[in-house]
Amino acid sequence: MKAQHKTALVVTVLFAAAGIVNCGGDDSTPITPVDGSAEGASNEAGPDTSKADTSVADTSVADSSVDETSVGDGGGADGTADASDGFMGDAGCDTVGNPWHYVVDPTNGSDSMSSSGSGTMLGNTNSACAFKTITHALAAIIAANNPPMPGTLVTVMGPSTVAVGETFPITLPKNVTIKGNGGLVTVLVPNGKAGFIINNVGGGLDTLTIDGQKQTGMNGVQVTTGADTTDVLNAVIIQNFASEGMTVGGKGQISINDGSQFLGNKASGLRIGDNSLAAITGKSTQILFKSNGASGVQVGGTGSVTISGLLGNSPPSSATVLMDGNTVAGLYISQTPNSGAPVCDVKGLAVVNTGAAGVGDGIAVTGGSGLKLRSSYSLSNALNGVSLIPGNNSTDYSAVDLGASNVDWGLNFLQDGTNQGAGLCVNFSVSLNANVKALGNNFGKNLDCSTTAAVLTHGNCKAGNKDTVGVVGNFNLNTVNVSKCALN
Repeated sequence: MKAQHKTALVVTVLFAAAGIVNCGGDDSTPITPVDGSAEGASNEAGPDTSKADTSVADTSVADSSVDETSVGDGGGADGTADASDGFMGDAGCDTVGNPWHYVVDPTNGSDSMSSSGSGTMLGNTNSACAFKTITHALAAIIAANNPPMPGTLVTVMGPSTVAVGETFPITLPKNVTIKGNGGLVTVLVPNGKAGFIINNVGGGLDTLTIDGQKQTGMNGVQVTTGADTTDVLNAVIIQNFASEGMTVGGKGQISINDGSQFLGNKASGLRIGDNSLAAITGKSTQILFKSNGASGVQVGGTGSVTISGLLGNSPPSSATVLMDGNTVAGLYISQTPNSGAPVCDVKGLAVVNTGAAGVGDGIAVTGGSGLKLRSSYSLSNALNGVSLIPGNNSTDYSAVDLGASNVDWGLNFLQDGTNQGAGLCVNFSVSLNANVKALGNNFGKNLDCSTTAAVLTHGNCKAGNKDTVGVVGNFNLNTVNVSKCALN
């Protein structure tokens, strides 16, 4: 090394004598970038199959003819790069700091070390400074802060397709939201895979379309233990999956907000099981569960759902939470009896066009399950508006509340002649444990039981009868309370 240094010094002196030394320093000496992105890292459960970026190797650019301690590159006196060089590399991309906002451009971005993920250079938009994949962006986020800082945002630029270079499923770290911007962002989930796993708090998905590619991908989103209602889906479309569009299991929780849609999945749009919770809140832009092969929303185990919507002036189109054209039921609740499962609290839900050929209930509830239903609308279904059916070896409907009293009417629209079976169908084929509370509901023109003491003639729930109230099996008229109306 000393001999090389003397040689370099002699050459420099000779060049100086000739008057051709560059006084600005030797810019030709490469600077090895400082890689702050921890490429190839992953916080997903299971083996890490993401690939490290090897496009810049630390040893590939060293010039063996130059002493490693030369300083003509503007670095520190010890030959290392200044801290200001940071993650910018030679490209000069702006660094990411507080706020921790990263940019992914699947079309023009780069996962090389020259990109910082800021998406800008000298304050101006520059796609070469954006990352190319969400997988790489999340690895960089974890490398910078573990756990990530609250409010960390990954903006995915559209219109674009997220697929190439990604490692599925993509596990969402704590405090991280992934949001599409600038046009449609479609995440194509591979055969047999899930799109996203949410098992941390404080994050979510926003303005994305997650597609199962003709029902080959398994699930769009899987929520499990570790997630809570601070995790939010907002304006996310989950469609065309081989099983459920989204599952919530373990002790996981999730909030589903305006504009989210669950479309054309082979099983249910959303399945909630184990001891989990989904909180669905529609305030303005409609939340839609449509054309799923089982139910719009399916609840089992000790899981529960809360639904808070508004019917608007002209339901179902004006409803902020709508279940339309699902196969088995719009909302299907089959909780484990005597398990202490929370009651599913539903208000302002619209359900229409369920099933076909005399099969399909707007809302179906099995024995031992809990439901409180208020100000909802279940019409134009192939069979019943609301059906209480034996299930899990139980016909205990004591936790079903379709209207409790004259100060707590149900105010649900259950029949107008368009439900082909009955507005309310109660199955007594096995002995009943408790009365059915269905006070103050609307069963058609001049049959608003919150204001009118009309008489409802019961039928048998068969398709084509269009009954107000239907019953199956032996029952006592006083067992079903439809006050102010009476049942005969």
